[in-house]
Amino acid sequence: AYYYQIDSDETNCTFDTVRVLFGDVVVAEHGLCQTNNTNGWTKKTVNLTAYGNQQDDLRFVLQNDAFGSPSTFLLDDVVVSTEAST
Repeated sequence: AYYYQIDSDETNCTFDTVRVLFGDVVVAEHGLCQTNNTNGWTKKTVNLTAYGNQQDDLRFVLQNDAFGSPSTFLLDDVVVSTEAST
């Protein structure tokens, strides 16, 4: 689970993105654009049960096209747990 905040002036959600990867597998994705602005912190829970006892990197990868309007992605309180969160 993690908390995130999106603040973007982009009108197109295609070019500025954040991907959450476990190894090389995308387990969550966020398009950084006006329609996805969170106006505050939002909690996201990702179920990694399918990966069982595997050990790999958990990465947050931001891609920005460097053109057009600015996009911001803030990340906080990343927690990896073996128990279901409430």
